[in-house]
Amino acid sequence: MPGIFGTNIKNNKSIMIQENRIYKNITSSNFYLELSGIKKFENDKGLFENDSYILLIDGVILNLSLLKGKYKQKDLFNTIIEMYKSNDEFFNDFRGCFCGFFKDKKTNKTYIFTNHFGDKTIYYYLNENRIIFASEIKDIIKLMNYNNIKYNIDKAGVYCMLTYGYMYHNITPIQEIKRLLPGSYIMIDNDEVKVKSYYVIKNEVNNKCDEETAIKGMDKRFRHAMQLQIDKNKEYGYDNYSPLSAGLDSRMTNYVLRDLFDGEIYNMTYSETGQLDYTIPAQIAKELKNHWLFKNLDNGLALKQINESYNITGGMIYYIWPSQLLDYMILINTDKIGIVHTGVFGDATPGTYFKDGIVKAYRLGAGGFSNKLLDKLKKYINEVDYDNHEIGVFYNRGCNGVVLGYSSTFQYYTECMSPFMDVDFFNYCLSLPLEYRFQHNLYYKWLSTCYPEAAKYPHNRIKIPSNKSLKIHYKNKRYPIDTIYSRIKAVLKTKIDPKADMNPVQFWYDSNENLKSFMDTYYDENIKLVEDAEIKKDIINLYKNGTAMEKIQVISALTIFSNYRRGSKL
Repeated sequence: MPGIFGTNIKNNKSIMIQENRIYKNITSSNFYLELSGIKKFENDKGLFENDSYILLIDGVILNLSLLKGKYKQKDLFNTIIEMYKSNDEFFNDFRGCFCGFFKDKKTNKTYIFTNHFGDKTIYYYLNENRIIFASEIKDIIKLMNYNNIKYNIDKAGVYCMLTYGYMYHNITPIQEIKRLLPGSYIMIDNDEVKVKSYYVIKNEVNNKCDEETAIKGMDKRFRHAMQLQIDKNKEYGYDNYSPLSAGLDSRMTNYVLRDLFDGEIYNMTYSETGQLDYTIPAQIAKELKNHWLFKNLDNGLALKQINESYNITGGMIYYIWPSQLLDYMILINTDKIGIVHTGVFGDATPGTYFKDGIVKAYRLGAGGFSNKLLDKLKKYINEVDYDNHEIGVFYNRGCNGVVLGYSSTFQYYTECMSPFMDVDFFNYCLSLPLEYRFQHNLYYKWLSTCYPEAAKYPHNRIKIPSNKSLKIHYKNKRYPIDTIYSRIKAVLKTKIDPKADMNPVQFWYDSNENLKSFMDTYYDENIKLVEDAEIKKDIINLYKNGTAMEKIQVISALTIFSNYRRGSKL
């Protein structure tokens, strides 16, 4: 995986982490730094040193050209030096997907940072004598093994997998390793180490504009974010690829992409054949005159990529997300793919995670896939006091789940970004009145007003209402009258068709004996690796009595034990 690696090497053995795709490394008297990965977007990343500063940075900075002009510099290193002189939290001014290390030799201050939403991950091990950080957990484990540093499976991480299907807050599967949270950085000031935030998600309403103004404000910022992504691909001569499903998020991304770019666009779709996530993307791609690359998920065959998925995510998310995307990516030539334009956060940013339209507190487990072992999870974690439900779900289901579900796999091949995750667009949407965002009210009006051709396709089987549709009230919600018939049909379809789902996991498990046998065999071979009696009992009960999705969560938890055993022998 592309990424960065670093450690202070006081009393260390020689470091041999390097792999085939190495760019560069620096070794000094007390630390080691390395940048490795695919050789794409090379002018946006690098490892640099002069008499005063050291910079290690990975990813893509969409507004780098603008920053070079503002600070009157011609290259990345000197631009960041000038930015640092003005503000030591200079990375807050970046837009894109990035992480890095910056050291001021004169003051002996060091900054290790990730981007606003943490999709360019940083993990770290910290004790009184040493800090090790890396883009991947496995690189930290390699060095811990090399230096005889003991580590343990985190019971909290296991129960996160068995409930959420991903990690909570900064937890990882390894007790001694933490994740650097989105919008955060580690500051080392001589021997003092602090973890600080430079960006925090807020949904305080401070923009009480009318709907027309709000739509214009959203569209302007969204188009600007998309243009930055297009321009970066053009700068490097890369092709524009974009996932396409039946959802609003990818649809909005693709209609704006086509409106701003008149060249070749390649749409990527993987789904069950014959379902809406197959038929609607086919129609949209044809209408937009895009290439359409489809891979079926029939029979759940992609669910066999168990260990391969763990190798990508380090056990941070349940394996179905990376396995399906990996099953797609290994079949195509990725050499010319640039930034992949996704629609991540596209449902909740102009929409909302407040499902009932009422601001309420966040409760542990919200946004997870199973609550059967939630009481066990509560035993092993320190709950975070999020401002409210939506903020907690954004950080956990959003940043820890959905975001890593895409970025962790794509970053093995290229970079991916979503205009919905542009921090300026994101902040603007969350500043709007909740009644605008609730039930996609403003989102539908934005679509119908600015991109009416995209509004003719249903969303989650529901007809997108016209801007003038009358509404009826039912249980604190308002339903446009012109959507009622489609809502009834959607409910009936879901009840009679076991495949009427983006991921009909239960149908795959029940109908494909080969897949069932494969999953059951993996379970049988790895359950014996669980030595903790409490966890073992809970895992056995959940697998034997749980849904197919919960069985996937169990298998994902077992990969932690399997790879812990394997990793401890490296």
